[in-house]
Amino acid sequence: MPSDLSDAGLLNRLLSIDNLPVRDPDDRLLHELLNAAPRVLRQRRKTTLFEALGVLNLEAPHSDYLAWLLDPQGPLTGNWLLQSLLQRVAPTQSCDAEAIVEREVPIDNGRLDILITWPDFKLVIENKIWSSEGTDQIARYLRSADLSDVDDFRIIYLSPFGELPRSIRPDESRVAPMSYADLADVIGSGLNAGLEPDTRGNAFARELSACIKRLLKVRYDMSKPNVSESTKIYLANAKRLFRIKELAVEESSQFIDWLYAETEQRLRPMLGTSNRLHKGQYVTLIHKSEWKHEGYIFGIYFGSNVNPAKKLFTEAREGPWAGIGVWRNDDEEDPNGCQRYVDKLLPMVTQFWPYQADLQQADWAMAICREFPFPGDGDIDSWAQSVIRFLEELAKVLSPVLDTFATELQTAS
Repeated sequence: MPSDLSDAGLLNRLLSIDNLPVRDPDDRLLHELLNAAPRVLRQRRKTTLFEALGVLNLEAPHSDYLAWLLDPQGPLTGNWLLQSLLQRVAPTQSCDAEAIVEREVPIDNGRLDILITWPDFKLVIENKIWSSEGTDQIARYLRSADLSDVDDFRIIYLSPFGELPRSIRPDESRVAPMSYADLADVIGSGLNAGLEPDTRGNAFARELSACIKRLLKVRYDMSKPNVSESTKIYLANAKRLFRIKELAVEESSQFIDWLYAETEQRLRPMLGTSNRLHKGQYVTLIHKSEWKHEGYIFGIYFGSNVNPAKKLFTEAREGPWAGIGVWRNDDEEDPNGCQRYVDKLLPMVTQFWPYQADLQQADWAMAICREFPFPGDGDIDSWAQSVIRFLEELAKVLSPVLDTFATELQTAS
């Protein structure tokens, strides 16, 4: 039997509570859960670089790393990985000339994740981790003026399971779907064939392969895992624990609604009586009535990529975020349209916002963005106050800038 001080012992004590209520009006249940649970649970070992950096599930780091390995100026000998990919999708294309590798390249209808250019050929890699294809995305790329010649380019649509983009026909020869496991196999085949004699390059290539396998939870030499006592107890009591989570979702969703209302009340003296609260999909936008132009609204955002009424904010791929952004008034996603406004707005806010880290465009709708992950100690009151203070500072510093931006848009039209 596990000792009372082990995580299994503590979980046993917690689950021994009789008549676990669906709702506790005094909130004692969540406090008991926090107090009774172990302070430090055994963490899953971080076996890869991306796990150690906390970016295993983020698309941009994977694209950055892959582009670096494919670059002739990168760490791999003889550019063998790029040649191997090219052989798969365009076997007749020569790789004699040195390629130019670029990231986030703007074209007529979007931005290419990775663009590799030779004098007479282009290879595009569109990388998706857990996101789906954007609206008509690959079809738009095929219609682009920069990718119009049928024989002079190929698109690799890279995704965890190698699915075909929804926007194209299955017989579209210019697009080659590739899974992450396929990419790991290409890397492994090259290394096994001795194509990378350099120790440093070998380590970097193996690291990407290991990150891919960890991302997909692939284990090629898989043995029967050890199941801890805590896991067995959790599985045996999953329904009861689900009831605890339901309560947490309900209460935290109400807390987020309060946060929206409290923020609007705090910002009203700064924005005046014309301020509006627009609730989009899992986000709220606080703005003046005049902060709009041709169907777009802009102002001060707070939100996430999960529905707080159905999931905990802690389950978001990225933490809840706040900032200055642009959105369609009808809540339709419009990356290109929002990006045009953000490109105009960003130089203006850059002059006045003192925190450079917030000026990195984390999303096509955001000119300023800061993440606010929930604290590990469960102190959501302090967390909420930090969010509100940030939004108040945004309103105080940048309301005049947004006024000027709105005026310039109206004058120009």
